[in-house]
Amino acid sequence: MLAAAAPLEAERDQARKADSAQLWLKLAEDSRVPPVDFEKSNEKSTTLKIYREALGHLDPMQLAALSATLPDPEVNAAMVRALRARKRDDEASAECRATLARWSPGDVPRVVEACKDCRAVGYTNPAGPASHSVFAQWLAVEDIAAPYLAGLRHSIADNDLYGRVRPQSFTTAIDPAWKAVSMSRQPIGVVVGDEIVLAALFRIPCLVLAPDTSPRDSTRSATGPRPYVARPGPEARARLLLDAARRNGARRIALVVPEGGGDRPFADALERLAGSDVVRVTYQPGRREHREDAKRVAATGANAVALLGPPEESGDWLPFLGKGMLLGSDELDPAGFHEQARRALEGAILVRTRYTPADTLAWDEHSAAAWAAGWVVGDALAHGADSPKALDRALEARATEADASNRWLALPAGIAKVEVLRVRGGNLEPVP
Repeated sequence: MLAAAAPLEAERDQARKADSAQLWLKLAEDSRVPPVDFEKSNEKSTTLKIYREALGHLDPMQLAALSATLPDPEVNAAMVRALRARKRDDEASAECRATLARWSPGDVPRVVEACKDCRAVGYTNPAGPASHSVFAQWLAVEDIAAPYLAGLRHSIADNDLYGRVRPQSFTTAIDPAWKAVSMSRQPIGVVVGDEIVLAALFRIPCLVLAPDTSPRDSTRSATGPRPYVARPGPEARARLLLDAARRNGARRIALVVPEGGGDRPFADALERLAGSDVVRVTYQPGRREHREDAKRVAATGANAVALLGPPEESGDWLPFLGKGMLLGSDELDPAGFHEQARRALEGAILVRTRYTPADTLAWDEHSAAAWAAGWVVGDALAHGADSPKALDRALEARATEADASNRWLALPAGIAKVEVLRVRGGNLEPVP
């Protein structure tokens, strides 16, 4: 045991002399052993004493990186002390609750000791930043690891910080109850994918790759648990489309929207921004023949028409609209329509419903959103988000739009853009 501890003692002496955060972190990693009954069998161990000294010099970010790789009550106790020292008493209290729910108090008296002063803290509801490390990330959607990590890599310049992220994937076929058990045993601090209920249960941020398109429920709190959507919001897209349409001669726009379904948030945003320059025309969904509906559109005096229903319904409208300017989202990409409809779409101006990452154009709906999710999480980590609460605060600052179901994330234009496209020769090209 003494021979094994000698290199660690030398490493400790070096860390003491330099008082370097990186050396203390390396010492903690080198002296760490599987946390099997530390308090009973290893209390007098020289290695454990060195380990505890190293942990005492680490900040919450470093402790979160350690906890992502292995659940460890020693790290939990150190995290409580580090948070208390920084006046983050609510997160320290949450860490105590999470730790004592996982480990038996009789097995971790050091944690109990660290938690004693937290009894005076008023109850709050964040996640414990060691029990739920922001470096332990659950990718709850299949086949997104590569674009997600590419986005993460783009925003994290520090190789050591990037290397500490521990993405995990559970098969989507597993039982929901087993997912909940796994979440309680794994130090997951952020979820990427449609697992908003589980994320809310454990009070950790959730990023989804597509918005919730179900009808808005007036009884649902707009401040309750909602995921962050790694896509541009309806208002951001509406501004871009209106600008391009007006530059190309649109004076009055008819918004063609089904009575149920369709991109209603986008229609609402266009109506808010354009004011009296737009008029909404609703139609009965499922109808294939729109001759009379088209007459109602013509009666508005609009010289541009935005088709905002499902693509298959918008395709049914095309033969009846004449030669006016067509507007919409990339759901009207002519590649998805038959030849006659493609000809009718010639000249249409469309706005993407996703970001196009700056480093490549080779993305589809799914992978582009995964890249955007990776970028925003990585950017938050790079700027010091060391806990689920801090990460949530960083994401909230990027959520420039929100509704009852979604919080839409805005990315800087130099990182990813929202393309506005025109149909030329049956293909999409950027609008100048």
